[in-house]
Amino acid sequence: MPDSWPLVGRGEVLSTVTRLARTGRRAGVVIVGPPGCGRTRLARAALAAVAGDAEGPTWAPRWLIATSATAPFPLGAVSHLLSGQGADLGENPLFAARRRLVADAGGARLLLAVDDAHWLDGTSAALVQQLAAADEAFVIVTVPSGTPVRDAVFALWKEGLADRLDIGDLERADHDTLLRSALGDHVDEATLRRLWDLSRGNPLFLRELVDAARAAGTLRRVGQVWRWDGPVEPTPRLVELVERQMGRRSPEDLELLTLIAFGEPLGSELLAGTVAPETLTRLEHDGLLSSVQRGRRVDVSLTHPLHAEVLRRQASPWQTRQAFRRLTEALERTGARRGLDRARLLWWREEQGIAAGADDLVSTAEAVLASDRRLATQLARAAIGRSASTATTLRLGRVLVALALADDAERVLAAAMADRDATGHDARAHRALALLRVPNLCWGLHDLRTALRVVDEIDPPTGGDGTGTVEPGVAVLRAYRRLMTGCPVGPDPALESGAHPDPDLLDPDAADHGLAVAALAAALAGDHARALALAERAEAAAPPGRPRSWTGYEARTARWYAHLLDADLPAAEAVAQRLREEALLESAPEPASLAATWLGIVAARRGRLPEAVRWLQEAAAAVRASRFPFTLPLVSEIAVALASLGGLDRARAALAEAEPLGDEVLFSAWTWTARVWLAGLGGRRGEAVRMALDTPARAGRLAVLQSLHAVVRIGEAPPAVVAELDRLAARGTGRLHDLYAAHARAVADADPRALDTAAQAFADRGMLLLAAEAAAQACAAHRAAGRPSSARASAVRARGWAPAAAVTPALALLDGADELTPRETEIASLAAGGLTSRAIASQLVVSVRTVDNVLASVYQKLGITGRAELPDVVGLPTTR
Repeated sequence: MPDSWPLVGRGEVLSTVTRLARTGRRAGVVIVGPPGCGRTRLARAALAAVAGDAEGPTWAPRWLIATSATAPFPLGAVSHLLSGQGADLGENPLFAARRRLVADAGGARLLLAVDDAHWLDGTSAALVQQLAAADEAFVIVTVPSGTPVRDAVFALWKEGLADRLDIGDLERADHDTLLRSALGDHVDEATLRRLWDLSRGNPLFLRELVDAARAAGTLRRVGQVWRWDGPVEPTPRLVELVERQMGRRSPEDLELLTLIAFGEPLGSELLAGTVAPETLTRLEHDGLLSSVQRGRRVDVSLTHPLHAEVLRRQASPWQTRQAFRRLTEALERTGARRGLDRARLLWWREEQGIAAGADDLVSTAEAVLASDRRLATQLARAAIGRSASTATTLRLGRVLVALALADDAERVLAAAMADRDATGHDARAHRALALLRVPNLCWGLHDLRTALRVVDEIDPPTGGDGTGTVEPGVAVLRAYRRLMTGCPVGPDPALESGAHPDPDLLDPDAADHGLAVAALAAALAGDHARALALAERAEAAAPPGRPRSWTGYEARTARWYAHLLDADLPAAEAVAQRLREEALLESAPEPASLAATWLGIVAARRGRLPEAVRWLQEAAAAVRASRFPFTLPLVSEIAVALASLGGLDRARAALAEAEPLGDEVLFSAWTWTARVWLAGLGGRRGEAVRMALDTPARAGRLAVLQSLHAVVRIGEAPPAVVAELDRLAARGTGRLHDLYAAHARAVADADPRALDTAAQAFADRGMLLLAAEAAAQACAAHRAAGRPSSARASAVRARGWAPAAAVTPALALLDGADELTPRETEIASLAAGGLTSRAIASQLVVSVRTVDNVLASVYQKLGITGRAELPDVVGLPTTR
């Protein structure tokens, strides 16, 4: 592996080698590991570590070159170290070479590294063993796993001369660290997972995969994030590497390996009728095949996924079709008895050009959706364009939505609605198509204009839209219209009844549609309690195992949004984390980006600004801005976080990128918050106040609250802002209303005690940046009121809560404030954490009297009477 990539995950091995060399407890080490795991790189690092160990002896490092080319010649691996002196070796070249190497060390101890020791000729192997046995050298030897070696090499660890150190491929965490270190930037989670799945932690494979993907342009940096989007494109170098690992194989072996690559995993009974058992046994022994017991069956797959990828890519169209023909014949012969067998048989026939009907393809795709998304995708896409009934088209649309194939779903549903005469469906069928198509347009493609046209086609606006008794399906479409046009959606029995929109056509699992839309509308209106109740009902109405739908995302969005309204950050984070884990498992980039956006916003609310920026940048790298429904909240939150980190120019540039997207309604007005914050940080406080008061209600309650509170954070709380926050608190539910309103009143009244109370309330909810800002404002208010001790106490709390990198107007109030010395802060924090004076003295290696004297000074500065009041003053970190 090239040295430009760092050595990761081998620290323990390096420490062991260095310790053994320093103490002399062993005469060396033998490093054993599979091909590509980095044995050579590790040996070079170990050679450098031992030679550079200041606590060890003086070393004379030497590197032996053992290859297939040197193996036939006595001392071939050592010849470069004996250059020009071969004629002097005499009748006993082994003894002479040993003496020469020791003499050439010039009094230093010989440090000998031997890479690929299985290629050592017999004389060189004996030389290495003798040098170790005589304690004339410390040897670092590498050997591939499972490879025979000469007796002299085997004797190194058999006779206890050297420790055998077995290494494997990297663990997942080390794999991710290596990749991030090599690329030098943020790598998104989907890319990390995909490279892990293909490389399985093998450093050489990982490097070649990265080089191949970069050469193909599929692995590239998007903004600050590296992302892989595209197929594996094996380079000649990668193909050669795989071929070398597989070894020289007969045409029959390669044909069998290719067959398994196209059909894996394959049951042993299927293969038994196709290939001789001894062939399978031999290939498994060679490490190319792996077998796994699953119940009463044994499945066979290629051991390394990259081998399968390369074999599939190298197969010609004729070879591919022949492989699927053989697989089909073998499965038909043994019988399709497993759950996936019928689906695989259907797909293998498709690959031979034997077309199935749309209904058969869709039914099979539905059956395997939960167990094999790749196969479900192949079957669903094969059904596109084939003659189908309206009911089958609806089922196909649902499967495509569940697979996050929004473009394909729109193509199918749009064609069905446009070709109404050909399909012969009635008005109810037309409405059923629209009920599936509109959420896909809103959430999957963010094409609100087309979505509105579809709604208007089904339910032309007449001015009476929104009240009265209507069929549930129409009520759902009308609710979408109001959401998309920024009109409030109030409680609606037709939405919240949970009634099925069209029981004669849609499956019963669509009963949650109206509930999910109602939940989202309630959340945007600021009614967190009703939103959570409706979201819970919507999720309960969805039967287990149903195909994922945009209705499910609406319910989750409502739940996440409602938790933010209630300042319940752990609950909001849990919703986002669960969605992200599911999306990554399903390789669904848009839902994964939605979850990353939510996680970034939660991190920002906690005050973890760098973490927020990383999450939001990862989300932005994975989607097209014009087609992601949360693009404008995402950009707005990036801008606010960057500005809060002191990057005002970067924040303005980020916000400017959103301008070409226009001002479509769904979440678009979220950018008002960023504009208010940037105006305030730029010194335009009056403009910030005006913009905050002008934030449209269609932005959603969270955005309105954030805009109004932004001006409070910069120290402005005019009566109109305070009155509006009080009005919203009176009309909405969720603790965020009350937190922001109380903070605004405290700033308006310049009430230091109320500001201290607001700070603690924010801290109790885990909103540490806001807690620090309110405490800093309390510090300034205490100073203005002539209470320096209280000011110091507030300042200590503010500094304890403030994120290290944050730069905001409120935190600037701490500049010049009297504060505790670093030693006073350290001792006060330890005492606040419950340590006794004696324990603190022991930990800091000072006297108990010194600790007590420092604490007395702290009490005087902070205006408190003793240790019991320290936790409240110091502001210990919260776990929320």
